[in-house]
Amino acid sequence: MMDSFVSNLRTLSPAGSKYLVAVSGGIDSMVLAELMADTHQVFGVAHVNFQLRGSDSDVDEDFVKSWAAKRKIPFFSTRVETNNYATSQGLSIQMAARKIRYEWFESIRLNNGYDFVVTAHHINDSIETVLLNWARGSSLEAWMGIPASRGKIIRPLLFATRTEIEDFAKNRSLEWREDASNQTDDYQRNLIRHQVIPQLKKINPELEKSWVKQASFLIRDFEVMETSLTSWQRTFVTVETNKKRISKKGLKEVGASSFLYRTIHPDGFNRDQTERILTASNGQSGKYFLSDSHRLVIDREELLVSPKGETPESLMIDRAGWFNRGGQHLTIEKSAFQALVNTPFSIQVDSDLVSFPWVWRAWKPGDYFIPLGMSGRKKISDFLIDLKIPLGDKEKVTVIEQNGSVIWVVGYRLDDRFKVHPHTREVFLLTLK
Repeated sequence: MMDSFVSNLRTLSPAGSKYLVAVSGGIDSMVLAELMADTHQVFGVAHVNFQLRGSDSDVDEDFVKSWAAKRKIPFFSTRVETNNYATSQGLSIQMAARKIRYEWFESIRLNNGYDFVVTAHHINDSIETVLLNWARGSSLEAWMGIPASRGKIIRPLLFATRTEIEDFAKNRSLEWREDASNQTDDYQRNLIRHQVIPQLKKINPELEKSWVKQASFLIRDFEVMETSLTSWQRTFVTVETNKKRISKKGLKEVGASSFLYRTIHPDGFNRDQTERILTASNGQSGKYFLSDSHRLVIDREELLVSPKGETPESLMIDRAGWFNRGGQHLTIEKSAFQALVNTPFSIQVDSDLVSFPWVWRAWKPGDYFIPLGMSGRKKISDFLIDLKIPLGDKEKVTVIEQNGSVIWVVGYRLDDRFKVHPHTREVFLLTLK
């Protein structure tokens, strides 16, 4: 047990590392703490009192604190009203506790110079997690179980079974605290542990060993898929600052469903949405899908993924000067008329034909203007269609108006009514950056 532990620890972290060990007082974490101490690692102990079990929670905290004090090991603890936190955040108790402890562990690690947070997860924890994920519906990664490392969190006991940990504790006459809630089936994980795993072991008494072997195969298969995904994304996905453009041509490739899911899942889209997006991609452009954080719009040749965000407020302009709206920078200068040619990003308007205040806002359906060089008015929506502006970019188009009349479709075209004439003396020069 000890040799395997040291070997695993060295695989997951360089020699000389300092560790913050998460210790609840249960058998798993006490075995981990003893192994850390016996192998002379430099570490501190971190304990979260979730205040979920009345006085028992306080006894757990005192027990771990006493263990650390006897060995002169730094001890850190915090108390949290988990029930209140879960309610305020709209989380289950289990999810709230997980969020609390990992955020707190990371703050202690950073503030006290520890290199890694160490937890006591083992093979059976990983099996239970996979079965839970399978029952709920999950991605391929979830089938590989709990990872041995993620960021600064490492799990050097993932080589061991629950039975091996119990045998080690008994052989060493270790003390630990029993959590009575672990004996009930009120929690889904306990139901898996007490009811499902024993039935599976009747089929395969060597369940844990078989599981480790199959997980290693899955990891290799996953690496192959990642290589194919990377190749597909290089060909069909363009990533900009805060936007993804996914070519529809890629949706005809073998494996497109999985590739698309893995491309948009980081933006909050799930499997069911991915299938609906694939179906809708063959239809009329303009349909969109929303995740909690992003919008996916089906355009003519692409799927456009961008943060939902909020449309910036209209900006009132009451003078010449420098203005910023939604990351766009506009300079307005008054000067004598110059024989400059208008461009999409720099225009001149006759100062006698305009008056402040102006409004800089997003365009909206029903807006119209008279494009420079034309005599009839045109809906801005039709104007943008003629220019073949992608749907995702249309949302960003703005206008500057006075008294309800559009002066400029910003970055595209000046309204003919406000252009300069041979008799123009002064102009406002508008420049977009």
